[in-house]
Amino acid sequence: MARILRWCWVAMGLLAGPAAADRVFEGELGDGLGRFRIEVPEGWQPGGRLIVYNHGFSFSDTGERSPATAPDAATGERLRAAGYALAAGSYPGRGWSLFRIVPAQRALLQAFRERVGAPGQVIQFGGSLGGLVSLLSAEAMAAEGQPAAGVLAACPPLGGARTWDQAVDVRLLFDAVCPDSPLPASSDPALPWILDANQIPASLTSLDDPDALLAMGSAANRVRQCTGLFQPAVFDTAAQRQRRNQLKSLLGLSEDRFLKTQLGYALFGLSDLVRDPGKLGGHSAFDNREVVYGDPLVDARVLRVERDPLAAVRLAAVSNPSGDWGEAHVLVVHTDRDELVFPEHLSVLAEVARPEARAPVLAVVREPSPGHCAFTAAELGAALEALQDWIDGGPAPSPAALDARCEAQASAADCRFAPGYTPAPLASRIRPRPRVLDRVDADHTGAWFDPAYDGEGWVVEVLGNGVDAVVTWYTYPDPDQPGSQRWIAGRGRIAEDGIHVAEAFETRGGRFGDFDPASVAYLPFGEFTLAFTFTRDGLPGPGSGRLRYLRRDGRSGERNLQQIASHARPPQHRPEAPPERPPPHPDSRFGGSWYRGPEAPGEGLQFLVDAEGRGTLVWYTYDPEGHPAWLLGPSTAAAAPGLWRLALLRPQGARFGDAFDPAAVQTPPWGEAELHFSGCDAAELRWTTSEPGWPPAGRIALRRLTVPAGSAACTEPDRG
Repeated sequence: MARILRWCWVAMGLLAGPAAADRVFEGELGDGLGRFRIEVPEGWQPGGRLIVYNHGFSFSDTGERSPATAPDAATGERLRAAGYALAAGSYPGRGWSLFRIVPAQRALLQAFRERVGAPGQVIQFGGSLGGLVSLLSAEAMAAEGQPAAGVLAACPPLGGARTWDQAVDVRLLFDAVCPDSPLPASSDPALPWILDANQIPASLTSLDDPDALLAMGSAANRVRQCTGLFQPAVFDTAAQRQRRNQLKSLLGLSEDRFLKTQLGYALFGLSDLVRDPGKLGGHSAFDNREVVYGDPLVDARVLRVERDPLAAVRLAAVSNPSGDWGEAHVLVVHTDRDELVFPEHLSVLAEVARPEARAPVLAVVREPSPGHCAFTAAELGAALEALQDWIDGGPAPSPAALDARCEAQASAADCRFAPGYTPAPLASRIRPRPRVLDRVDADHTGAWFDPAYDGEGWVVEVLGNGVDAVVTWYTYPDPDQPGSQRWIAGRGRIAEDGIHVAEAFETRGGRFGDFDPASVAYLPFGEFTLAFTFTRDGLPGPGSGRLRYLRRDGRSGERNLQQIASHARPPQHRPEAPPERPPPHPDSRFGGSWYRGPEAPGEGLQFLVDAEGRGTLVWYTYDPEGHPAWLLGPSTAAAAPGLWRLALLRPQGARFGDAFDPAAVQTPPWGEAELHFSGCDAAELRWTTSEPGWPPAGRIALRRLTVPAGSAACTEPDRG
């Protein structure tokens, strides 16, 4: 028991960090991203090996203290003795702190480079939530062209957002089984089952602590009244034992201590996730309307809740692994009787497998009794050593090889890797939710707008990997900002029935004509999320949806979306499988984002061609004073193979957000443009303008940046 709890505390990041290293650096990452600690052994030089250690779920404010750089002091000493530098971040906030984990990890690696030098091999290592953080960080590193060498993820909740479906079931099933002593309710009539922010303790030592509910006050008393938990067993009544066993059976648990722990997550962790403005901001991502719990009385009593689609997209986008970690060597280890992060989470590895990424290795240890992440030090040490050998060109580790490596250093009792383990589907342990969704695919590529905000809009490009999308918002400045136009862009993650852009940015400083990329300043805007819906009656046709944005300054808003232009072929937004689809228009091969090239970023255009061969161009640039500008040009058809002529408009007059007045939008002509495609990846934009103050004519060479999914196969233009 002590060993199991010790690893629970370690996974939570609650033990003291390793002993002093040759060089230690601590400080703030800035921008609310938490604290960091870096430990460098004697003799480490730039290009050396670095382990980034990621701690587990913590319900205290992790930013108030320096994070541990290893599971325990002894492990840290061994890793530094082996030549590793160690680094850790405290995360942006407590709890399910994944919403800004990518910028936090980016800032941690930048802090290391600035203070120590650029590392060579980087290994991401963590347990519990830290295991999921390690995988998500490896995906982000691969996307940014600086891939991790390896990942050791111990008992990670790979189900991501689905992990919290279990907490929802715990919360709602308790009240159904215990109607005479329900858990505390909120004052919010829309979400009475989610505590108000002021009902959540400011800090708990650990929600993995079996006695965590003692901090709940009246909640613990209600749990005791219904189930007998938190009282000596001699006082249990037959009715209390029956209700306690019924809850454990409904939730797939065998031990009382894990029922306590899961109740702690369901009451406090879940409420924090929903109420925190930096997480779901008061919107519930959860739905159990069609879940069957298997007990007729419980099914009749249980509260049925409906998800906010935008919150569901946002939670899934930041929580669910995509499998796109590139060439990183990924080793995932788990214990077979974990009753907090069920071993069935391992089945998600097969769900997200991507042929272009290196195949992960999973290994499971057999436990005599339930625990959470209850590895021995020898098992983790063997896993780290085997991962390093694999990175250095050795064979991929197997459970048998891991066990042999472990037993070479410790007793057989401390080495329990078992071959032949096949995880059951996660849906066999966490009740699945039906997908009443509009699957995001090539049909969603196109132009979108809100009729109440006519004059601004969005261009969406769903990319061919099925994971990412580019979203650009062409709009207007805030009332107190200079200039007459504004554009906001970001690369988003496809999740559920939508797209989440976690890091949207806008630019300033470039000047039209004499463009200097060094003058362009990139400014963070915040984030926005899109959720799509079926068309009316499920018939083929343009799509619809909603958008919610959250700015860095805390201001937020929503839009209703309608699709006004598609790409490549007619969209088929409908719940059933579409019929035989027409081929994409051949000119759609030129669709996508184009820019000046990696040596001159900061300006570009998006071009789409619909099923009828009509083209739509949005050019994102700057006016002569350095303010953002965008030019909009439709074309009914190509003038010749690979050539479009477009009349460009520069809409002006409106202001952003609540100040937007569609009647104020003016659409004066700006000039004319010719878009020449000399190949599938090369183009030239020639333009003339009559607007005063702008250079009268010019041309720029363009390179392809993206290819939307569903575009026609790329062939060179026929100049016949």
